[in-house]
Amino acid sequence: MQFELLFLSLLAVLASSAVISPLHHHDWSQSDRQFYTAVNAIRTSSPSSLSCTMPQPSDMPSSALPPPSPGLSVFHVAVGRGTQNYTCPSTSSPSSPPLALGALANLYNATCLASFSTPSPLTAVPPILALSASPPALQDTTPPHPLPASSLLTGHHYFTNSTLPTFNLNQASTDSAFGVYFSEKKFNVTAPSGSSMGSDGSTAVPWLKLMVVGEGTVGGDAGVGAGVKEVYRVNTAGGNAPSSCEGRVGETFEMQYAAEYWFLG
Repeated sequence: MQFELLFLSLLAVLASSAVISPLHHHDWSQSDRQFYTAVNAIRTSSPSSLSCTMPQPSDMPSSALPPPSPGLSVFHVAVGRGTQNYTCPSTSSPSSPPLALGALANLYNATCLASFSTPSPLTAVPPILALSASPPALQDTTPPHPLPASSLLTGHHYFTNSTLPTFNLNQASTDSAFGVYFSEKKFNVTAPSGSSMGSDGSTAVPWLKLMVVGEGTVGGDAGVGAGVKEVYRVNTAGGNAPSSCEGRVGETFEMQYAAEYWFLG
């Protein structure tokens, strides 16, 4: 009896596998292969195995943004994970577009990842982070998955006086003293077709070129990053507001996003 049950169970397994196996056989596109190869490289990397040669401006993802100004080199690369913030004032109509209130994000050191050869593991990071349920706490120094343990918290991105995109790269808990930079947007281009969404279904925010218009201090230390002139936001995932204030009049709200930030000086 036990043998008959075992035999029947085996037949059931074989029959079911005959049905489902075709679903597991398909040709992956080259982009699929590069994406998962990059993810695997991140997961298996360690600080000792990472190549930490400084990346070049030409290593940035290509786009229609103007190139960096002549003579500039890469100073720092970070992955930002946080929210793009918006409001629909009570005076708005349902058809009005939401108004931008800036952004708030953690910045994690990704300079080593940016130095990897193609396919770069860094390319896979923002899409994965933007699809996570929620952004990390502001003082959470532990790099979120899938960043390696070496990608420590570098600082924060926020807006000063509601108008100046600010990058505070002075983070005492991780001995980061790279400076504080106030910037303004000079150029933007729509994120490439197929860019990843955020966990809330938001589409990718534009790619930007920002120009540094001032430097700040934290604890009297301007940091070693004095001289950074330009900041690029590229490889964005999520963060765009809905097209209208329908159902949101009188509210402020956040949209989940992640992006690469390249600092050049």
